[in-house]
Amino acid sequence: MNKCKKCGREFEGKFCPECGEPWRAEVERVCPHCKAVIKGKANFCSECGYSLVKQNKTFGVYLIKKCLPEVLFVLMSILAFAFLAAPVTKVSDMGLFLGAADMGSAYNVVSMEGVDGLRGCAIAFMVFAALGVVYSLYLLFVNIPDLKDGFVVKPTYTVFAFYLVYIVIGSVMIADTAALDGGMGVLSAGACPICFLVFSILFAAITVVALILRNKLGAVVKQDSVQKN
Repeated sequence: MNKCKKCGREFEGKFCPECGEPWRAEVERVCPHCKAVIKGKANFCSECGYSLVKQNKTFGVYLIKKCLPEVLFVLMSILAFAFLAAPVTKVSDMGLFLGAADMGSAYNVVSMEGVDGLRGCAIAFMVFAALGVVYSLYLLFVNIPDLKDGFVVKPTYTVFAFYLVYIVIGSVMIADTAALDGGMGVLSAGACPICFLVFSILFAAITVVALILRNKLGAVVKQDSVQKN
């Protein structure tokens, strides 16, 4: 049995026999966040408070507010294996003249004897690079896909732990290289530890800014939604 929204009469069929008003069935709305049924013309979900008001966002705002910190870490996890293939140490011209040889990449240093400090750092880099890939898979297939429902991903502050570890290991590797050189000016830190150090600091700084903007943009969007209502 249908009820006419214009005159209130109950009837069966597609048109009200009293006033001729066509019957229009209400389309059931579901919250994209918690899947609760939305009643009436609500602008916010009564179960989880999710905003049902569509927002117009530029791609830049969308990227910063949604997933820039996560995308940066996924990129860092990919770059980590390229950094591991870079030279751990660099031999100066004087070192080459004296016959000193480059140690090669971190993959080579792992199997070397007599350089326990550098070997330990190389192994640590590899372990955390592998863990970074695992966490990147979590971000790609668990956290970021929430974007399809239109809400912000959960803050992924764990990425800072990885950046900090990379910075510490890179610094230790640079210090160990200097200790091996002994002030002779033959050996210096190669691209491997320097890249880990520089990119970790850079990406961590960008992530901090992105998270601050994410919180501010989220507050502005929520305020705009309330004002529109």
